[in-house]
Amino acid sequence: MIHAAVGDHNGACSAAHLPQNLKCGVFSALFCGNLRFRDGSHPFMCRESPPHIIICDMWTQVLTQKSKVAFSSESLRLQNEVNLTSFFAVLLAPFLNVLLFLFPMSLLLQILTFLAFFSEVFCGGNNVEWGYSEKDGPDSWKGKCQEAYGRQSPIDIRATDVDYTPLHRLHFIHYDHPGPVDIFNSGTSVVVSGFGDWGSKQPIVQGGGLKHRYKLAQFHLHWGHHDAVGSEHTLGSLHYPAELHLVHVREGLTLAEAQARPDGLAVVGVFLARTNDPIANRFSALSDHLGNIEYDGNHTKPDGFRVKHMLPYDTEAFYRYEGSLTTPTCDESVIWTLLAEPIAVSKFQLQALRNLKGKQHDARKNFRPTQPLNGRRIQYRPSKLDRALICSSAFTPISGLLFLAVFYFLF
Repeated sequence: MIHAAVGDHNGACSAAHLPQNLKCGVFSALFCGNLRFRDGSHPFMCRESPPHIIICDMWTQVLTQKSKVAFSSESLRLQNEVNLTSFFAVLLAPFLNVLLFLFPMSLLLQILTFLAFFSEVFCGGNNVEWGYSEKDGPDSWKGKCQEAYGRQSPIDIRATDVDYTPLHRLHFIHYDHPGPVDIFNSGTSVVVSGFGDWGSKQPIVQGGGLKHRYKLAQFHLHWGHHDAVGSEHTLGSLHYPAELHLVHVREGLTLAEAQARPDGLAVVGVFLARTNDPIANRFSALSDHLGNIEYDGNHTKPDGFRVKHMLPYDTEAFYRYEGSLTTPTCDESVIWTLLAEPIAVSKFQLQALRNLKGKQHDARKNFRPTQPLNGRRIQYRPSKLDRALICSSAFTPISGLLFLAVFYFLF
């Protein structure tokens, strides 16, 4: 905590009215320490003049996002968490001196009240600015992501970190129901929402080792500027060109409550693999609308959307681990399910994603690099074919070795 001492004042206030060892926060001292009102009094020194203290306290609030003010008979202290606003406010000090000389106190209080409100709206608050450019990309997210438990996402999936686990299959309920959605260019991704308005037909996931039912809130996509990168999760350090995230909220919780719990969210990740087919019909349920949301902030609201088109035909095999959201504030509240089978997209559909205009004028890439596992293990639930192969009597030692060799080679 930084303090700056303010010396005695010989103006209108007598020494008897001053607390001993009077101190204030360094920015308040810089900004208010040299001020004199029309009567010659000092804003910090006149304990008999509450408006003076109010003015400096108001400016203190303008100068800091989070502050704690402690008053005592011995000292007046301000504990600061400094933001950039302080720098500009200090530059405005001479201007305020002029205002104090020219205008009556009541008008100044109104002006400062407005400035405090202006600063809170445009400079303060808890808004976290982030993106994928060099200036605000993932390398600059430190401090914007909540990394308390070391379970950040995405991750790289390697054979040495995978445990073969006989989980039950995952059930996708109401995923074939047609309904209206809102497709939105958020400036950092394509976000599809509106499922909460479907009532009893809101899509749900359950089973597959999940301990709760989870309702679909939205889904969005991540992609790269070429086919060799794009997916957030990787398999043996290799990327798919894109990845889709279906974000589900635990039943009975609000989104805010879910983000505060280690199992509050269930995100199903779907890899997108490029096909030579010029039209990947399954993904066209979404890609046909991308032309309507070319620019940041654009919306389109089609009806009859079926979320099942965002899933592969085979959802039996998947990876499971505990992680986080992959964008700030990166809450560590996600049970991840990554489907092993990708869905097919054409090069034209991938290019349609890359052609979208985002906050940095284009949205050619929007993926976060992989994060360390920090001792976590990844569960793998095999498909029906894998289970039948392993459990059948035909699975001899020789065929078993062959299977393990193929598994090791692929992963």
